[in-house]
Amino acid sequence: MTGYDTARGNALEAIFDALPDPVFVKDRDCRIVFGNRALTELFGTSSSEDLSGKTSAELFRSESAEKVYEDDRQVMTSGCARTYEETVVLANGKMRTYITTKTPYRDAQGRIIGLIGISKDVSKRKLAEDRLKASEERFRGIFEQAPISIQILSPEGKTLGVNAAWKKLWGEDSAFIDFVLTQYNILDDPQLLAKGVTPYLRKAIAGENATNPPVYYDAGQLVKGARGRWVEGYFYPVKDREGQVREVVLMHNDISEGKAAEMRLEESKNKERAARVEAEEALQLRNEFLSIASHELRTPLTSLSMQIQMIYRMLETSIEKGGSDPDTIPKALEALRRSRRQLERFAVLVNDLLDVAVISEGKLTLNFEDVDISLLLEELAERFRMEAERCGSELHLNLKSPVMIQVDRSRFEQVMVNLVSNAMKYGAGKPIQIASELISRSTPKGAVPSVRVAITAQG
Repeated sequence: MTGYDTARGNALEAIFDALPDPVFVKDRDCRIVFGNRALTELFGTSSSEDLSGKTSAELFRSESAEKVYEDDRQVMTSGCARTYEETVVLANGKMRTYITTKTPYRDAQGRIIGLIGISKDVSKRKLAEDRLKASEERFRGIFEQAPISIQILSPEGKTLGVNAAWKKLWGEDSAFIDFVLTQYNILDDPQLLAKGVTPYLRKAIAGENATNPPVYYDAGQLVKGARGRWVEGYFYPVKDREGQVREVVLMHNDISEGKAAEMRLEESKNKERAARVEAEEALQLRNEFLSIASHELRTPLTSLSMQIQMIYRMLETSIEKGGSDPDTIPKALEALRRSRRQLERFAVLVNDLLDVAVISEGKLTLNFEDVDISLLLEELAERFRMEAERCGSELHLNLKSPVMIQVDRSRFEQVMVNLVSNAMKYGAGKPIQIASELISRSTPKGAVPSVRVAITAQG
């Protein structure tokens, strides 16, 4: 070996020793023939001579030694350089991670007589990566297993991810989930805009937390078959180190069951209010009915009472005269006939008043028949004549006879009785006029004959 070769070798050794990364040369038996200072420091020896001739089995724990040996043999057998990441356990138990490059070492004739390698220690980076991975896995676990719906949004409105609770919230509809993850833009959702949710989202994109009030969102408007839910939304911006919003976290609180209970309660209250109003109306109708019934029953009873009193006086007078008055019996018979008619009318009224259910349901049946109104008014006037005399009123008839019309006799008579009774009540001592006449009433189909009845209490 010349002096030049020696100097060249010393220079290379100095260069290798200056490198911060371990450099090594191995022979065909995978034994170390050279190592730089970084390599001796790694294995805790004072010089490269202390490492000379050592195998991987002497430098690493068994599980790592076998792997290092296999990698060495592969490089020398294949004749190809190889770079890879490896994690090894040293003989002292320390674990290190390296990016290692090994290349075949050839003699002047090109024969492989060993290998040359260099390893860069990336243990700190590996540790940081492992911690980051573990952190990501923890976050992913929390994200996926969180009981509340979570949707991750980009500042542009795209959905970056959803968790299991979000999928469950919207009914596990695969078509809806796929649409939201691939095509949907929350900023362009017309339903959210109409319900006033979009401004809260834009507030979060601008960097502020936001909470929107409860709304009903119908996912079926986006994808047919997806369901709707009542939800509250919470928007949280996620910022980078420069304070720029990187993502927006949207969390949904499903309040559908509570809202349904609230709606059922409100419906129950509405039914209760309606029932109360119905009961009050029924009470009012009952009072009106009782008022009308007492009036309707009192009128024939009063007239009947007066007829009986008159018959009693006539008979009493006839007895006092020894039965010599020839007009007594005919007058009594006529009074009895009027009393019988009053009783018949009273029976009709009782039957009508007993049919309260039919009246209250609006199912009152009218029985139309041909009735001579003039004759009916004459009978009515005769029935009320004594009562009119008692209150100081005179009944005057102005009737066109005959006046035939189709009418429910009982109902019509009931109306006339009410009118005459009111006339005597509010016009006591004044003449009462009862009139009827045929008139012609104009209709879109032409003139129609009609009857006008007037009961007037003067004063």
